[in-house]
Amino acid sequence: MRFLAFIFLVFFLSLYTSCNRKHENWKGGVIKEYGIYTLSNRRFTIDVKSRNGLLDYKVFGINSELIFETAENSSCYSTWFMFWDTKNDALWISSSDIGIFVWIKSDKEGKHFKKEIMRPNYKLPLEMPNDFYRELPQSMK
Repeated sequence: MRFLAFIFLVFFLSLYTSCNRKHENWKGGVIKEYGIYTLSNRRFTIDVKSRNGLLDYKVFGINSELIFETAENSSCYSTWFMFWDTKNDALWISSSDIGIFVWIKSDKEGKHFKKEIMRPNYKLPLEMPNDFYRELPQSMK
């Protein structure tokens, strides 16, 4: 019985630590798992987790100020991935249940805002990174 309790404890500890992985000195690019991603230049930190079955993310600036956070209800059980575009300081998100969108910085105010990009005849607000496009499922290309 103690052995089963030990196995159960090890399983939950490994699950907990895998959900809170820290990625220090991250260069940007694809995000496919939960964790905390801090860019090597320390300008942004992205915290990705599951909350009540929904994908939850927050992006913080240098002084830990909240830049933007989840504004949609994407299931964490769907196929999802994110891509931090270091060139434009933009977060691209693909979710099989709600589509593709991007958080981009406004030229006018310097704040980030969300744009859905998978609608017929929709003009992209900025060039989609090739690495993000390559990760997209064929049905979304």
